[in-house]
Amino acid sequence: MNNVNKFGRFKKGWKENKKGQEKKHHSQMTKEELDYLVYHLKQMKYNFKIDEHLKIKRKRNEISFDILTIQKTLGSKSLIKRIKEYSSMTRQDGIVDRRVLVQSLKKERVYIKNYGYKLCYLYFVISIDRSEIITAYYSSNKHKKFNGKRYSSDLQILLWNRNIFT
Repeated sequence: MNNVNKFGRFKKGWKENKKGQEKKHHSQMTKEELDYLVYHLKQMKYNFKIDEHLKIKRKRNEISFDILTIQKTLGSKSLIKRIKEYSSMTRQDGIVDRRVLVQSLKKERVYIKNYGYKLCYLYFVISIDRSEIITAYYSSNKHKKFNGKRYSSDLQILLWNRNIFT
């Protein structure tokens, strides 16, 4: 891995949602829901933390990425097209955490263990409640297809009990 700037591992996605998790695919979202998510994501362009789990993955050399890639994506005019899914996750402490899966703006040349160099997007999951990057991974998949069993078009994204732009 000499002179490798970016690296990661391919992992197969979950076939089912985790316990306490509900998801909504971007193709099921209304324009209002997408605008709501874009508004909140843009607020975090320079103001987010990295989750301890992801810090450990980076320390173990399981993944590398530039914070600038995430900042450029969150500040992009095309951010609405980069939102791939929304999930609501009930944590072990009972608190609901709202998360968004976001695709980076462009593919990058990445060294993937056991596969060599591949052109991949960086995908990152960001909590809009905690302003925290939960996890990140590389994939050449564009997340266009979805398993209807994993997603719910009825999942509520907008918080009706408060002004959505606060």
